[in-house]
Parts: sequence; C-alpha cells; structure tokens
Amino acid sequence: MTALNPPGWLQNAGSTHTAAQLRQYITGLVAGRLTTSSLRARSGIAPAIGDQFVTTQTGSPSMAVLVGTGVACIAGSESATQANYWAANDAQVTLSVTTAHATLPRIDIVVFNVRDSFYSGAFNDCQLQVIAGTAASSPVAPTPPANSITIAQIAVGAAVTSIVNANITDVRNYVAAVGGVIQIRTLSAAPAATEMIAGQLLWTIDTKRLYQYDGTSTNQVYPAVILDPYARKTADETVNNSATLQNDDHLFSSVVASTHYWLSMRLIMNSGTTPDFKMLFTFPAGLTMVLHNVEPTPVVSVPYDQTVVAAMSGTAADIVIQVEGLVIVSSTAGTLQMQWAQNTANASNTILRTNSTMRLIKLN
Repeated sequence: MTALNPPGWLQNAGSTHTAAQLRQYITGLVAGRLTTSSLRARSGIAPAIGDQFVTTQTGSPSMAVLVGTGVACIAGSESATQANYWAANDAQVTLSVTTAHATLPRIDIVVFNVRDSFYSGAFNDCQLQVIAGTAASSPVAPTPPANSITIAQIAVGAAVTSIVNANITDVRNYVAAVGGVIQIRTLSAAPAATEMIAGQLLWTIDTKRLYQYDGTSTNQVYPAVILDPYARKTADETVNNSATLQNDDHLFSSVVASTHYWLSMRLIMNSGTTPDFKMLFTFPAGLTMVLHNVEPTPVVSVPYDQTVVAAMSGTAADIVIQVEGLVIVSSTAGTLQMQWAQNTANASNTILRTNSTMRLIKLN
C-alpha cells in the first residue's frame, strides 16, 4: 500500500478523487477501528439521530418487525481500503420474517447493508433486511452480508406465527467521533481490544457508568470506585470451644510487592467474658506491620507480627474492635490474612459479625 494521491480537496487537481478516498477521509474522524491493518473504522449507529434503528414487533404481532429511523456508519468488508459508508433511513420500515420451521427454532438477524458494484454485484444502494438463519436444535445466527451492520437478532421459535418484542434482542453498536465517548448497551458489548486505542471512553447505557480503555483493560472512571483492596464479612462466623487460630472466611486481601498500605479494620465481635477473643495475621515473607487497636481500650503497644497476639475482653454483647496501622510489603507479594479464635477455649460462642470490614489504602 502506498500514499493515495491526490490528497483531498486540492484546488487544481480536478475531479480525480475516488469515492473510496473521500470515504477514507471521513472515516478518519470516526472513533475506533475495524482492524489494525485496514483503512476502516468500527461500524456504528449515530446515537442521537432518529430512532437509532430500534427494532420492535408490529402493532398487532405478526411475522414481521418494525425498524425505526436513523443514520449508520458501515464499514466496507470487501476491501481493506474500502473505508466506511454513511447510510440513513428516514421512515419506519416493516420487514417480513420468513415462515417458521415446523419443528426446529432458528435465529434471524436484522441488518442494514450497502451494495457497491465497484466491489461486487450490480447494485449501488443500501437496504434494511432480515437474513434468515438455519433451523436447528441449537441454532446460531447467520453470517451477515458484506458491508453491513447488524441491528437485532430475532429468535424464531418452531411453528410460531408471530414475533413479539421478547423474541427480539438488541445488538446495535454506536458510533462516535475521534476523541468522543462511544455508547455501549452493556459493558459486555464493549468494542474488542483490537478496535480501540488507549484512552477511549465508553458509556454504558444500562448502568450509566463511564469507562476508559487503558490499552490493556477497561476501567470504570465514573462514578469513582474504590480501587484499594477491601473485604467485608457477608455472614456471621462462629468459633466454639477453640483457642486455635483459624483463617477468617472473609477478611483477607492480596497485597502487591514493594507497596505500603494503611490498614483499617472495623470488627464487630461478640464473646462471653470467659472465652474472650484473640487475633493475628499471616502474610508473605518480609512484610512488616505497625498496628494498634483504637477500640476498645488499646491493648497492643508493640507491632503485630507472627508471634504477638492481640487479645480482647468479651462482654457478652456486640463490641467494635477498630485496628489501624501501617503495612509494608517487601519484594514478595501475597495475601494478608486475618486469623482469630477464642483466647480461652470455652463452650460458649465467640462470633465475628456480618459487616466487619478490612480495607487497605495504598500509600505509594
């Protein structure tokens, strides 16, 4: 592939610009790409124009569907330099669905496609149509025609005589300008990684959240999310007649090598005055912790480590134990795990309650 001459809109070049060149210039303003090795952008529907090709049942359900108005950007699929077509529909269209199979279901698709005789065939137009799938016990959607965008899928049950909205699945993709935000129906409908570049913003229509692709993964940026490790007990946990430390079912978290954290724990504990409560941590080699308990009355005046156990007195009622301090991870990553048990084995229950929490806040 070489430079395509003449470049666009030269005053004295004459009428020498091909339709493909003009499509390429406009395609350069579209966010996303079809592949890394072609001059084609990702196909999509303009999100704010017309009915955006919404597909619904007919007023009185029948073997037909209604497709609304809209404007679409459709990638050419017959040449790497075909670029993208722009096509519009300015009135609601009724499309017939082929008669259902007597005993087997199938999946049909609703498409908007462009026919360009320069690449194949004898037509130069665009059309909305239903492409019938193959009836089977486990049907799959058919292959769309060349130069098309798929708008919806239709589940055509065996022997059905009408299509209702429940049979129609929306599969529309939306288009955006370079630097703009691509709307997506759900996060699972996000463009493939190969179709985006780092920095691309995505807006989920269903959850109203903003995401950004960083070149590797898609991360939520609005509403803001807590990116620091966080754990919460989702059920009460009980120890009876045991002073042997055991891992808590919920309060543990991965820690990153060579990272400093501020640990904040809020434990809701219930124990009788005889068994009481004790706690400890296990962690990867080289990790150090400088912690103290804030509530109840401080009882630990030295750093927690593998040998120092923090013991709390029970009151036979729920009390809050708040632990805070510094966690310094060495070159070894791993898991910070809280352990606990009765301080004195006793037949009464010691309970760590639901909604006890452990949060690590990254400091570096």
